[in-house]
Amino acid sequence: MGITKLMPLIREKAPRAIRERQLDAFTGRIVACDASMAMYQFMIATTTMNAASGVEQLTDKNGIPTAHLQGILNRTVLLLEKGIKPIWVFDGKPPALKEGEIAERKKAKEEATKKLEEAKEEGDIEEAKKALSRTARVSPEMTADAKKLVELLGVPMIEAETEAEAQCAAIVKAGKAWATVSEDMDTL
Repeated sequence: MGITKLMPLIREKAPRAIRERQLDAFTGRIVACDASMAMYQFMIATTTMNAASGVEQLTDKNGIPTAHLQGILNRTVLLLEKGIKPIWVFDGKPPALKEGEIAERKKAKEEATKKLEEAKEEGDIEEAKKALSRTARVSPEMTADAKKLVELLGVPMIEAETEAEAQCAAIVKAGKAWATVSEDMDTL
């Protein structure tokens, strides 16, 4: 569900807790990767908006989005080339405690979709880009495709009982991986 403004708080109260490292520093390590968070990142990062053609996404010849697959593939190859072994962890069923948050997110996506359409009609590319990033959706089919890709790559994969970031943290706590790879601060 996220912890609002946790990173600024850590930067202020415990600045030595944050260290930047080059990827090479993790060579020989196993990392648990939050696949669900990563797929959203890839979808948002590769979706563009322009006045001439509107929304543009990476798709296959049938118009099915493929950014999540391209992203998982590229990140996996990058990690493996650096000698880092990824374990991709996918979300399971959301916990009951998160139902209210899910309903709020759905409402926010619906509102963002409306704002996107309004911005497109008005030709406001900047506002459309902002709204576009809030409308990203990873479907169950897209998740299944990503799992198949990871399986074909021969990389370990786990479907979490509930949330991927919690499973990533548990894997690290159990000593099965050295770190988590996620934008979700809940992994702390």
